[in-house]
Amino acid sequence: FSEPMDPASLTAFDSVTLTRELGSATNILETNDFVVGSLTQSSTLRDVTFRPILGLAHAPGVADEYFFSLAGLGDVFPPRDLAGNSVLAIPTLSVTLEPDQGAVLNGGRVSRFTSTSEDGPGEPEWGGQIQFDLARQSIRARPVVRSQVVIDNDVQPLLAQMTEFPAGVQTPFSPLGSKMQTLWRYSDCGFSLTDSGNINIDVEGMWWAPANGSVTTDTFSEFEIRLSHSRFAPDELINPQSLFPRFQNSGLLPLFTNNVLTGETQQVVHPRERGYRIDQADVVQTSTGTTLVPFPLNRGIPDSEKRFFTWRDTRIRTREGANNGGLESEAYLAALGLGPPTDLFYRFGSIQTLGLPLLMEFRTSPELAASGQNAWVLNLAVNSSSRPFFRAFSTGGVNASGNQVFVDPGNEVRANGGFSPGGSPPGETTFNRDNTVHLGQLDYVARVSLAHSVWFESVIPGEDSTAPFTGRSYSEPTVEPSSADQPNGTSVSFSFRGATGIVLAGELEDDISGVADNFSGDAIARTFGLTDYQYDAFTLDLYGDYWNDRDQIGTGANSPIHQLSQNRDNFGLTFLPSTGDSTEWRTSVDDIADALFYQVRMTFIGNPTTGQGAEVSAFALTWGQ
Repeated sequence: FSEPMDPASLTAFDSVTLTRELGSATNILETNDFVVGSLTQSSTLRDVTFRPILGLAHAPGVADEYFFSLAGLGDVFPPRDLAGNSVLAIPTLSVTLEPDQGAVLNGGRVSRFTSTSEDGPGEPEWGGQIQFDLARQSIRARPVVRSQVVIDNDVQPLLAQMTEFPAGVQTPFSPLGSKMQTLWRYSDCGFSLTDSGNINIDVEGMWWAPANGSVTTDTFSEFEIRLSHSRFAPDELINPQSLFPRFQNSGLLPLFTNNVLTGETQQVVHPRERGYRIDQADVVQTSTGTTLVPFPLNRGIPDSEKRFFTWRDTRIRTREGANNGGLESEAYLAALGLGPPTDLFYRFGSIQTLGLPLLMEFRTSPELAASGQNAWVLNLAVNSSSRPFFRAFSTGGVNASGNQVFVDPGNEVRANGGFSPGGSPPGETTFNRDNTVHLGQLDYVARVSLAHSVWFESVIPGEDSTAPFTGRSYSEPTVEPSSADQPNGTSVSFSFRGATGIVLAGELEDDISGVADNFSGDAIARTFGLTDYQYDAFTLDLYGDYWNDRDQIGTGANSPIHQLSQNRDNFGLTFLPSTGDSTEWRTSVDDIADALFYQVRMTFIGNPTTGQGAEVSAFALTWGQ
């Protein structure tokens, strides 16, 4: 260039491009026509170099032609100088390879987000918690928004069906030490099971409701909070014949580690050494009159030191929730004034994270100088039984012999209950678990957003489509803007899944059974108008999975019951790699080597301080043999 150019105006898929076809008003370039590459700029900002990720594909004996284009004035994204002036367009340049060079087989695909559907018959190729900005030709995460939900009997219909216990309990604010696990379900918060607005939410703060609406100032020098997904989802539905809970074994177990979602590690969101000072000055009141006191989570510390836990995290595909009635639960539907479910979304034991409770663990180290005069208000989920168990705990106290019993939460592996000063005799031990639901408030922020692509085919021009495709490997993705150019405190990361084949099944099996489908434009698939399934990212759930809704179980009055269990998702796909759980997302493209089809997940992390989020204007993969 004749003068320094604005680096932000130079992109490898809009302003400076190398393509396999000549684009024009009558020949719209397809996603696999672009050579995947990147741009580098000299220190003077006048020299710009296009560097292909892989060598240019070439068939021996053929003078392969490529086309170099520079956008100009009048184009959507022309290169601009530092003053903002656009360059004039120049004619496209033809680049011809020498015929006698060796064979090079590779291909690539770029999503430029010029429309919601850049390939196929017109359905969106990317879906999830994102927004399309077609004017800027980009996608970005949902807005970074803070929200609060009060968990009390005046606001939440399910809690209003329970019996309030206004005297509350001292746990976990005991001077002799305590370790307690308790939980809040999405239904306790009044959330919908499938509303994407409250899925993938980061817990930023928590509050508890004090007995009698007031607190006594108290200090614990060592107080820790850990969060995770619960392995269990208690279901308090009453059997009308026995008047006891129908699903008594749906709650927490005595061994604390057994209550954490399998494979998940508890996240320490408030370190022990930060302690906790309960102060009357921090007390607030909701519009419904509920008094609340904040836990110390993320209070009084710089934004850079805040810790978040993503609840209802759809990056986790583990399924749990044994021994309950499935979701939506009949108890929750009844609280909403609805009848029993005829179409369960999840069977018991097959519940994913969007239906699993938030498991909260509080660890209070012994503090003899503390008064222990504060109590946390709670509900009794069931009056006829202490089951199912919503809470498991060990709390120090004075036993029946008048001796102090201390609880070191770091060494307490199972719930042992506490000591009742009002028992007969005083100091008798209590049950180690009960059906109490604590009241309070949850502060959360939509910081994490997930987007998923449909399954794309890794086409290699000139390759015989009937030949084996062993040896195919993928290069690292090329992304615009780069991570360095994203707003401060934001990020976008990428995960992948690969498949060797895709066979139509389920709701499409009546059309063409057993025919391998090419998602990027197979003539057979287009003939049968498959516009509602493989081509449409909006048919994916927030885990990136497809579902066979025609695969139903149940007979008579209970049919149909879809019950989305593992053997009904991702049907018709042969995943790679063949070892381990191949349906899980992989962070490295090396893990999907040899895949003929690939799927991409984008994870956007926004900045809760500034409210800014990241965006992607181009995403490209390239592959070769």
